[in-house]
Formats: sequence, structure tokens, C-alpha cells
Amino acid sequence: MREVGIVEVRVAGSDESPVVVLKEAAGTRLLAIWMSATGAAGIMAALEPPDVDHPSSHDLVCDLAEAFQHRIEAVQIIGHADGVFYAELVVDGDSIPARPSDALAIAVRAGCPIRCAEAVLASVGIEAVPEPEPETPSARSRSSGLSSTRSTPTTSGPNPEVAVESSRGPRSGAACR
Repeated sequence: MREVGIVEVRVAGSDESPVVVLKEAAGTRLLAIWMSATGAAGIMAALEPPDVDHPSSHDLVCDLAEAFQHRIEAVQIIGHADGVFYAELVVDGDSIPARPSDALAIAVRAGCPIRCAEAVLASVGIEAVPEPEPETPSARSRSSGLSSTRSTPTTSGPNPEVAVESSRGPRSGAACR
């Protein structure tokens, strides 16, 4: 298993499926997981501070784990077949099957590691393309006079808006660590 982190949650127009992009923590491969709008919304909501008065189902899972003194140790992306990803929660050493979208939202909320099977990264992961060096003003003036803007996300490190999950830490220590 390789540790990965969420670098982007992209929700485009209503005609396109949302995608969550994971990146190897100690590598350069990316993994794109397309999912429903509801699944992506759950992950995006988990990136925000919890609403203690109106907890989400992902908050509820963390609260139940804590209440019954269980530990959510990790989330694992364990397989891929025919365009479908398979995931599991690791709770007290036991694996529980879960949809990738739910598993990722719980990982964000619980502050636990996200891991991906090497076989999945090897078969459907892609190498991150390094960002080109920025043009100098003199080089730009020698070109057509038009400067281009970058519309794709940075892949050389976590997206600062998404990376907030790792700096916020777990929602509750007992359930996650």
C-alpha cells in the first residue's frame, strides 16, 4: 500500500462527473476517481469544519467509532475493475468495505491516512507532469505578446485549499488514532 493524499476535488458543469484526484505522498503518481455529485459533495463538506448541531453521515461514523471506543485506522483504495474503484475502512485492524467517496470523506473527517494498493496505482495511476518554468518578462516579449494562463491544478504538491484537512487534524482523537 502507498500513502496518498487528496490534492483536488473538481466539480465541473452538470454534464460532467466530479473527480477526486489523489497523489502519492512519496511519489509522483496521480489517481483520478470519478464519482457522483453527492459523493464529491460529501468529501467537500468533510473539508469544512463540522456542524455539531447537524452532523453528516460521515461525522456520525466518526462519532459512533469514538462512542464505542473503536479506531478508524486508515482508508484503503484496494481495487479497480471496469471503471469502478473499491475501498475499505480499516477499523481496529478489521476491513470494512466502503464506497470510495464515503471512505475518502471519512478519512478527511477522521484525519486518518489514505492508502492505495500498488496494483491500482500501477494500472490506472498516471505520472504527474511537472509544471513548466515560468516565463521571464523578456522571453514573453519575444513571443507573440500573449501570455497564457494555467487552467490545470498544480500537481507538484497538495492543493492548499484541500491540504487544510491534514493541518486541521482528526475530528476526535479516540476514534481516529
